[in-house]
Amino acid sequence: MIQLRLNEDRKKIAVIAIYFAMAMDFINIIGVSINYYNLAGNDIPDFIGSMSFYLDILSGTAQLIVKLVVGILFIMWFRRAYWNLHQLVTNLKHSDGWAAGAWFVPIMSLFRPYQIMQELWVESSTYMNKRKIQPELSEDDVPMGWWWAAFISASIISNISGRLYLRSDDLGLYEGAIITDYISSGLSIIAGFLVVKVIDGYHQLEQQLEQIDHNSSVEDAQKPGSFVNYRS
Repeated sequence: MIQLRLNEDRKKIAVIAIYFAMAMDFINIIGVSINYYNLAGNDIPDFIGSMSFYLDILSGTAQLIVKLVVGILFIMWFRRAYWNLHQLVTNLKHSDGWAAGAWFVPIMSLFRPYQIMQELWVESSTYMNKRKIQPELSEDDVPMGWWWAAFISASIISNISGRLYLRSDDLGLYEGAIITDYISSGLSIIAGFLVVKVIDGYHQLEQQLEQIDHNSSVEDAQKPGSFVNYRS
């Protein structure tokens, strides 16, 4: 008998964490906007300057920690979703370990996690269709491609921004660092909204898969000769 592992709690925690990370990006945008306004030669009140200073500290330190935690929580949900699908489908292209490990391999991290996410959607829908069950959503109903494009773009631009900040003794480079930081934070917020839609959408498919698994277990238990049938 197949026994799928519940994934709803991991999904909820991952979504909450993503929203928290988006809030941190928004705080960073406020701080970056103040810095850019000041860099342009505009006078700002002392209390805003002080606020900007603390926002820089908060966004610089907390952002890194928050995104690391968010990444871990998302991968925990992602890997379990792929593990569950492995219990139902035998021809998946990767092991469930790659659903976690692929994020940390250079170059591969640019495409393999997205391929696995696509496989989750495609194979789950195929599995249901074979059992004459209509999937509530399909891959076309969620902004998967837009999410991945925004996520990868935000990551690349954030890396560029960090390198420019390290050379911020040059005024021109510092201005470039502020602009790229602003863009990467905006893209990160967009990616956050989009990935929540992808997660919520796949959660609906997972619930259908769990119901199929449950129904199959009940049918197996009621077959003549089964342990449950014998005891009854």
